[in-house]
Amino acid sequence: MKSTSHKIGGIALGSAILLALPSGTGVIAAAGAYLGSTAPDALEIPRWKEEGFWPWSRRRVRQSAVPHRTVTHWLPAWVLLALVGGFQGWPILWGFALGGLLHVTLDWLTPMGIPVWRPDVRHSLRRVTGSGSELLWLAGVSAAIVGTGLSISYLI
Repeated sequence: MKSTSHKIGGIALGSAILLALPSGTGVIAAAGAYLGSTAPDALEIPRWKEEGFWPWSRRRVRQSAVPHRTVTHWLPAWVLLALVGGFQGWPILWGFALGGLLHVTLDWLTPMGIPVWRPDVRHSLRRVTGSGSELLWLAGVSAAIVGTGLSISYLI
């Protein structure tokens, strides 16, 4: 998924958290969710390098200290972090982990996949095949997340 898609997902998740927890705790958790929605890529410590000898043929290439979609996209790590944040009562960590979990789940839909059981072996659900299907999946997931937040807000 593209960075913008992850940010939109983070906004949807933050909105759902604010609907379900309209207190100061909800604001902190929602901010954490937005930050966490881009965290798996940011934790790779990206850096840019220019390639090409001739000025007209130069291009910027992304390189990372941590290989893309390995340890930072490992599903069990984000689940564990969410559980720790929830049980310890740390809303910023809980929201951050939920945002990271959303990021990883959205990336699981792409052909490149994510590491599910082991951090060195990827699995893909192969549902996103291009920009059009990415937009549809993002809209559906975001609507489901916000709908869940609305449902919880009506129950409380």
